[in-house]
Amino acid sequence: MLTFRIHSLNNLAIYLKIVLTAICLNSSLASAQYYDDPPEPPVPGAVSKSDIVQFNFTMDGLDTHYTLQERIEQLGGKVASRLEQKFIDAGIAYPPNELAYVVFKDAKVLEVYAKSQDFNEWKFLHAYPVLKTSGDLGPKLKEGDAQVPEGLYEANAFNPNSKYHVALRLNYPNDFDRMMAKKEGRRSLGGDIMIHGNEVSIGCLAMGDQTAEDLFILSALVRTSLTKILISPTDFRVNPHFSLPKKPQWVKNLYQEIQSHLTQFKRS
Repeated sequence: MLTFRIHSLNNLAIYLKIVLTAICLNSSLASAQYYDDPPEPPVPGAVSKSDIVQFNFTMDGLDTHYTLQERIEQLGGKVASRLEQKFIDAGIAYPPNELAYVVFKDAKVLEVYAKSQDFNEWKFLHAYPVLKTSGDLGPKLKEGDAQVPEGLYEANAFNPNSKYHVALRLNYPNDFDRMMAKKEGRRSLGGDIMIHGNEVSIGCLAMGDQTAEDLFILSALVRTSLTKILISPTDFRVNPHFSLPKKPQWVKNLYQEIQSHLTQFKRS
């Protein structure tokens, strides 16, 4: 059951919205996309990773087989309590209608923006530090390059049982990534790029467990297709003359597109 301390009428209203949203989600969760963390190559003669994880969970007496619905009920009240004042300050109802996560790789920051029925423009909510990334500035080109992708993505799946607490998956590679790869004859572009907890990353955005809960629950309440994720090498709003990498040649077009998308997100 969802537990929530009701300190005010605002808290009560938020609590009721979470419960009603969770109930409405019940009918659609059966078709929602879940996934497991990508498997690692087996080592001959070694115990598999899944066996080790199951063993640890069994020894600790933990049940990690949560459904998305159960994670919403488990974490929703805590997340609402943490974010209540931020939504009040922004004048946005909780939960919002749409979300955008804007990531700046050089600053290691993820900014959260939201829309509601009453406002058709993005409102700034909060900026979270990205605790761990990997790779360099520049787009992801292939599997195993440890790069965090750059471009406009959507959340397309949840993992309520991630090894890194909870995780939200990006729809990398997107249409632009595939188009550029086809032109250059690149294959094996990689995938399973996630926003997750903990502080470990190989091409993902590791946010720490509490922040991952906030982002995971927010996205679960608005559905995956309504969570936009814009990943930029830098904040072009304040750094328009960012020095472009020499390769690939099409990166200039990509950054112009990112810069154009950034104009709709204003901090003030």
